[in-house]
Amino acid sequence: MVLAWKVAELPLAPALRVFPTLKRFAPAFAPRGILNPPGQSPPIEERTIMSLSSLYHDLGVIVFAGTSVRRVKRIGKILRKAVAVGGPPRIMSTTYNCLNFMSYKLPVEDWHIDTTHKSEEGYLSTEALVDLGKKAAFKWGEQTVRNMKDADGNSPPVSFREHHVRITQGLHVRGVIHQTANGPRRLPVEALMRITKLQDQCGVIMRIFFYTAVTGHYVGEVKLHLNFYSTVGDKEPLHPGLSKAILDKGPREKLCTKTDRNLVKNGLWKLEDQVWYGRASDAQRRLQTLKPENTEMLGKS
Repeated sequence: MVLAWKVAELPLAPALRVFPTLKRFAPAFAPRGILNPPGQSPPIEERTIMSLSSLYHDLGVIVFAGTSVRRVKRIGKILRKAVAVGGPPRIMSTTYNCLNFMSYKLPVEDWHIDTTHKSEEGYLSTEALVDLGKKAAFKWGEQTVRNMKDADGNSPPVSFREHHVRITQGLHVRGVIHQTANGPRRLPVEALMRITKLQDQCGVIMRIFFYTAVTGHYVGEVKLHLNFYSTVGDKEPLHPGLSKAILDKGPREKLCTKTDRNLVKNGLWKLEDQVWYGRASDAQRRLQTLKPENTEMLGKS
């Protein structure tokens, strides 16, 4: 039901209602479906994710609408910042209290695609999310064990396994198929990991967010525990007190900052307000009063 609502919502993007010509480039061109009111922050985190995942498309709408040389320079500044911090997926990874962050790019295989729901758009199946989540977690675990070698280069007798695996797809999930001039292309995914230590067991908690590489569309989330064990004797779990030491040995990357994220999202919203938000007001009001059961019908009009 969530996926059906998302697909039905896409044709109602305010930019496509204000500039009908842009519909000719869908689905490859997909500005976000909800606008941010001028001068306000989004009330929920998901709206921020929507803004950032469609960043390049939304800037394209501003260019299409017509703008000044000064504003074009501002668009250039936003693009340079987005590229400098790693693109939309990295910008969306911003968290203000997480010091342990890692990412891996993973290929999407044929069997990862959910064949029961719009397979041409490439939605990931639940089995695919579990598989990709475990692959990302095991990459981190293997690097961590390698980082624990002693002065002689010997790895400790330590192994790990996953527990408590849960998946989330959410309201704004997208597929991994990207439409290009040469036909559809299946994109790899970028796994963005936020890692904290377990309190009562030796291990870590991982929240793994998956986005399509390049376009930065959100495709799902996996949360799991990665527990560490001794490979000697009865393979008993390690003492919980070692969780912090293991976390400290784990690989990590520098996280995109709140300042970076605000520069991009606020810069985009201000430009939209100045260039074409007023023309979208009527369409936006209609969008906000739509009921889900009427959405598909209106999307075909």
